[in-house]
Amino acid sequence: MPSAVSETKISSEIEAADRETVNHRTIVGRHRRANTETKIIHAAILVFAEQGPDAPVIDDFIRAAGIARGTFYNYFKSTDELRRAASEFLSEKIMKLIDKEIRQLRDPAMRFGLGIRLWMRWAESNPSWCLFIAQVWHSIKYERPLQDIREGIRKKVFLAPDAYVAWDVVSGSIRQAMFRIGEGNARRNYGDAVVQMCLQALGVSAGMRSEIMNCVLPEVPRGSPRS
Repeated sequence: MPSAVSETKISSEIEAADRETVNHRTIVGRHRRANTETKIIHAAILVFAEQGPDAPVIDDFIRAAGIARGTFYNYFKSTDELRRAASEFLSEKIMKLIDKEIRQLRDPAMRFGLGIRLWMRWAESNPSWCLFIAQVWHSIKYERPLQDIREGIRKKVFLAPDAYVAWDVVSGSIRQAMFRIGEGNARRNYGDAVVQMCLQALGVSAGMRSEIMNCVLPEVPRGSPRS
């Protein structure tokens, strides 16, 4: 007969195996859920870009994602909720791509200037998504540019009473420019012209503005970022 010690060991091993199975199932379940949610959001971005942020109905998203109605409601309760999720997802992806390019720069004016140049270049390359982002602008968090503005004010490369005043002036110009680009009413290199004016409004010196505007930008991805 097996000893009490052996029985205890076997029991512990069985319990550990059971826990591992449960953990594996939990991880797989979460992964599948995340994949489905991402699939719905990707489909929603396309629908919003084609129809605008207020026109689509839930059936449009269900058809675009190829899912059942019940599946949709497992993730989102309304088009408003999906619109917020889609705008946050898309803008976060864009900002991560931009941050990867500028985060090694030490000068806040250079980081900020190249960051908004890259943002506007992306807008010009993706007018449909640009228009969608402009329409849901106020639901997006813009932490990186605010941080750069705060540092720029502290180092006296930006002239503004505080970061929020500076960002409101600049972001209003950027958003209006994105509407113009998205609607097809912008001339060539319109984004750079807007960036020039934004930097001038922040009091960036002529020499620094020239340096920022003459930098060669990396390629920006076309369409909705997927990774």
